[in-house]
Amino acid sequence: VSTQSTWGRSPCGSPGDKVAVIDVGANTGQDVAYWAREFGHSKGCQQSTIFLVEGSDKVLPELRKTVSKFPRNPFEIVSAVVSNKTGHETILGHGMLKGANDHRKASEAAFSNVRKKGFATTHEVSSITLDELIARNGITYVPFVKSDTDGFDPIVMFSAAGSLSMIDAIVYEVHDEWTHYRGMPWGSRVTLKEVTDFFEAHGWESFLLGTTHSIRHSGTYFDPVYDAHRFWSNALAIRKGSDLIKTLNLLC
Repeated sequence: VSTQSTWGRSPCGSPGDKVAVIDVGANTGQDVAYWAREFGHSKGCQQSTIFLVEGSDKVLPELRKTVSKFPRNPFEIVSAVVSNKTGHETILGHGMLKGANDHRKASEAAFSNVRKKGFATTHEVSSITLDELIARNGITYVPFVKSDTDGFDPIVMFSAAGSLSMIDAIVYEVHDEWTHYRGMPWGSRVTLKEVTDFFEAHGWESFLLGTTHSIRHSGTYFDPVYDAHRFWSNALAIRKGSDLIKTLNLLC
């Protein structure tokens, strides 16, 4: 299936757009081949960048190695974590934020739990919001954002609140780590309902993604069972004005 038929709008955006795809938590670059095939120069998009955001110095060398296999594509590695502020954060050895927004007392509980699992090493890294990343680079259209941050996906999405009008879709992880990681800057628990309401307030639709089906769970479609029995899964949020939502409305 071509990108054009899947997304409706060209991955290059409209004439004059400066386009970016953003992969938050790029890790070693497992999705780089997909980005290279479906976006950027392979689709004839000259004014485009594929941002690979990764804050863990443990995997950055492998990520650079992966990117080097696609020299003709507009990849840009951002050595940082996406947070609710632009500046610096302390992350654990495997890339988890230790203290977003200086809520140290809450974050120490998370750090203590992770320490027991053998991830006691910490280091300082740059942090950036998605709003800042988009504005700093003069981006006018973002067809796709992927967030894979091991429980800190709400931070990523909330940090794009000012840019949602120019983003078409965000795929993110939903799992119990939203409850267990006490370093969340808004308290000890984040629910799928809160995240869904955040998107709905900005005019977005939300879907839980299964292997063979998708479940709309925004607005009146939300059921408390989605939080009561939350498990590690993927979800898709889509701006209502995007062409992609028109395709999904035919299916869901």
